[in-house]
Order: sequence, then C-alpha cells, then structure tokens
Amino acid sequence: MNTTLFFSVILIVCHVVLALVGFFTGLQAENVRYLQYVQWLGAAVVFVVLYLGAEAKRKERPNQAFTFGGAFLAIFLIGLIAAVGSAVANYFHIKYLSPAFPDYMADHIRGQFVDQGMPESRIDGAVEMQRKLFQPGLGSVVLFVMSTLTAAVLGLLHGLALVRRRSLKSLLTIYALILGALGLIFGGLGGLMKHEFLLGAVKGLAINVAVAVIGWGALLKATGYAADAPPAEPTM
Repeated sequence: MNTTLFFSVILIVCHVVLALVGFFTGLQAENVRYLQYVQWLGAAVVFVVLYLGAEAKRKERPNQAFTFGGAFLAIFLIGLIAAVGSAVANYFHIKYLSPAFPDYMADHIRGQFVDQGMPESRIDGAVEMQRKLFQPGLGSVVLFVMSTLTAAVLGLLHGLALVRRRSLKSLLTIYALILGALGLIFGGLGGLMKHEFLLGAVKGLAINVAVAVIGWGALLKATGYAADAPPAEPTM
C-alpha cells in the first residue's frame, strides 16, 4: 500500500475507534464532561502518526535531499486524506449511532457558560450555536477543516525536525519558543473571556512549552532522532 494512504488509513481507523470508545463508555452522553481526555489522546495520535508518516516518506528516498516543502507536503497529504475519511465516519457516527450527542454537548456547554458568569440573556443563543457545531453535517465540516489546519501546522513544525537535523536541544528550544508564544497568545485570549487574561496567558505558555519539550522530546528520542554530522573540515 502507498505510504501516504497507509498512514492516512491508520488515522481514520484511530478516529473511528476513539469515537466508538466514547460512545460505549458514555463519554458522548452523561459522561460528556470527560470527553476531552479522549480528544487529547486523539490529538496525540495525530501528532505521532503524521511524524511517522513523513519520516517513512523521507526514508523511501535515502539518497535524495528531503526538502522542507517535501516534508510539509507529505504530512499535509496524509492529514488531508485522513480528514476526509474521518469527516465521513463522523457524519455516520453522529447521525445513526449517537444522535443525542449534540444535546449532551449543549447541556455541558450551558453549564460551563453559567459557571463563567455569562448573562442568561446570552446563554441560549450561544448554546444553540454550539449545538449546531456538533450536528452531523456541520460538525463533520468543522472536523474536516480543523483536521486539515492541524495537518498544515504540524507539517510546518515537524518539517523542522525532518529536514535540517539540528541537535535535539536546539530543536526542542525552537519548538518551545514557537508553541510558548502561541500558548501565551491564545491562552491570554481564552482567559480574557473569563476576565483572567494573565492567568490564561501563563497557563497557555506553561502547557505549550511542556508539550513542546516533553511531546517532541519523547517522539524524537523514540524514533532514534540524531543530528546531522557537522561538515568535514577541508584538508590541505
């Protein structure tokens, strides 16, 4: 089987399996507040599989330079095919197997809005908008778009490790700076909604730096990452 298709199928199968786990354990019903843990597991799977897929593509051409564009394209294509398959699977899963899921999510989100102190006059409209995002049709479109964007972002980030083989310490520092900055921005924006801008920014920074150092560190060490040898000094 083609390498790109092989790793795409792995992601689609993992999506289906995690969706079924969520359904049979009640995480798409009365236990929906714990669903985020399964979603984090799914994100970790995507993170690892996309890297492994691009690494496999790189090893297919050991005597050819693996460019940054090639690394990005390899990861993006795997993610794009997986996004299409996962979106289709999500549509049928929600429509026929777990049709009450949007209602459970809406109730859960309503509770979160209440805890955040959102005025009652705004809650109904906000909850209804969130309910639509989890309907089979629109929810599958959102899943496709988010999965494709994730593949694009990871294509850029994983490409740093797949093309120029820096020292592990240098590479993890780069990842920590990039993800830390993103965590600072988006964490702050999320905290602003709860009137906790500084706390949200600090939490976002800490979580993203930890993901960068621990996540990429573990992945690269497990896959035998090694920095390129320094160029040989010219001989006289």
